[in-house]
Formats: sequence, structure tokens, C-alpha cells
Amino acid sequence: MRLLRIVPDDTKFDFMRFRRISSPVSALLSIAAILLYFFHGLNFGIDFVGGTLMEVQAKAGPADLAKMRSTIGGLHLGDFQLQQFGAPNDVLIRISQQPGGDAAQQEAVQKVRKALGEDVDYRRVEVVGPSVSTELLSYGTIGLVLAIGAILILILIVLSLEAVTLAETKCLAQRSGDAEVARPLRDHAVRVKLG
Repeated sequence: MRLLRIVPDDTKFDFMRFRRISSPVSALLSIAAILLYFFHGLNFGIDFVGGTLMEVQAKAGPADLAKMRSTIGGLHLGDFQLQQFGAPNDVLIRISQQPGGDAAQQEAVQKVRKALGEDVDYRRVEVVGPSVSTELLSYGTIGLVLAIGAILILILIVLSLEAVTLAETKCLAQRSGDAEVARPLRDHAVRVKLG
């Protein structure tokens, strides 16, 4: 029975042809990312730094995001985001944390309610405090470290299997004294090791 060959056996890709260009570009981008992390920092959303999340629904047809954006921008509440989701009349409003604690957050909610008036229906209002944000950041960091650790363990296992396979191949080649004999033995060892 003939096996399906998607890529022919004699296919060769010259991946290393562009190494003199791609290696410096990759190194520069990595250095730039590290420098931006230390000098600019990360841009955390309200889930990490705290703030107010309001879900509103326009009563008369699709929501006018431009009008809402100019109305909320006139309140001078700092950074805010508007996002349309679901139906065309559903809008998610995110307002950054206000200085002054929970009282300032509630005051910002009242300002937005007063500015938008009765044109919208307020479906949900949540205030995310900085303590919840700190907990979310720490759990996210722990998850990231565990994922990187799992990837490193996987790489270690794969490389140790490859080293064992190459050692077996070398041993078999030395016993046979012929490199052509060792090649099918090595291929068999790879199939046995990888399953």
C-alpha cells in the first residue's frame, strides 16, 4: 500500500539563507521590547488597576458611539473606553480609577448617568477596586511563570530523548562499523522512542 506523501522526501528548505538579516532584526526587536517594558511599562486596563465598568443599552436604535464619547470626554474623568458588543445598541463603558477612593468612583458613575440621561438603559455597573486588581495581577503572573516552567520541562524531555536516541545510534554504528547500517537503526530508534 502506497502512503500519501504531502511533502516529497527530497524537499529542502534553505531556512538559514536569511540568518544574517533575521538574527540581528530579532535581537533588536527583543532588546526594544525589554527597554519598552522598563521605561514605558505595561498598559494595564481597569481589570488590573481598578476602575468602573458600565454596561448600557440605547433605548432608541443603535448607539451613537461618537456622541457618547464626546459626552463622557467632556466630564474629564481621565482615560475611558467605549466598546460596542452584542447588539448594535449595547455599549460597554470603561472608566479608569478616580483618585479619592470609592466615593470618587461612585461620583464618576453619577456624572456619567447624569450626562447620558434617560437615552440609555443601565444594565450593569461594576466598580473594580485595586485590591481585586492586585490579586488578579498576582494570579496572572503565577500562571505565566508556571506555563513557562512547563514549556521548559517539555523541551528538556524532548532534548533528552533526542540525546538518548543519538547515543544509541552512535553505539550501534560503532558496533556495526558502517554508517549506512546505522542510519536505518537510528530511524528505528527514533520511532521506538517517540512512540
